[in-house]
Amino acid sequence: MSKSNNGGYGRIFIQRHGANWRRYVNCYDWRGMYRGEPANIDECPGAMFVWQADKEASTEPVFAHNNQALGRDMGLALRPFSQTDPTELWEVRFRFT
Repeated sequence: MSKSNNGGYGRIFIQRHGANWRRYVNCYDWRGMYRGEPANIDECPGAMFVWQADKEASTEPVFAHNNQALGRDMGLALRPFSQTDPTELWEVRFRFT
């Protein structure tokens, strides 16, 4: 069985350290175009993720309520786990459809 390449991103890891910087870099070109309701700019894979492939994150305006709810849900799910070292990576598996 062949492994998925996660939409061309290769192996994807959670690395919470540096997420704010990655969000800034990925969404910079959209800055000032959308803010809050009804849309936010979001990136996929999200800012907490790093990946192996040399492929940029996909960014687009998304419905703010759903985007913020997803971020809260992911934050709550990860709260019991802490990354104490900035080099620590957790591999995640996505199914891109």
